[in-house]
Amino acid sequence: MICENGQEAKEWQIRVINAAYGGDPTVCDSMPPKKRLLALLNPFGGAGKAPGKWEKAKQLLDYCHVDITLKHTERRNHGYDIVKDEVQIGQYDGIVTVSGDGLIHEAINGAMHRPDKE
Repeated sequence: MICENGQEAKEWQIRVINAAYGGDPTVCDSMPPKKRLLALLNPFGGAGKAPGKWEKAKQLLDYCHVDITLKHTERRNHGYDIVKDEVQIGQYDGIVTVSGDGLIHEAINGAMHRPDKE
């Protein structure tokens, strides 16, 4: 679901948190620790639509209990190199790719070629 505006995203976030935690989303003490995501964005991906899609998704994530590190890919296989060589185990809880279908494959291949992949 992509929300068209911040208010819609906020309302959705409140419903999700209430369903998941049964509490008030403004009370951070009742929530689990923030999740840490690495977002890889190919500015030319998705026929050039990836940056706009990211901005819409980020509206929602800004309301959620998530810390996001955004990295723009700058060349072919940059996502592979980032995941394989720069990401440390435990540094992030997940990786999000925003692009066409190539970047997700780069990220998976980077993870599979790490010496600590197990």
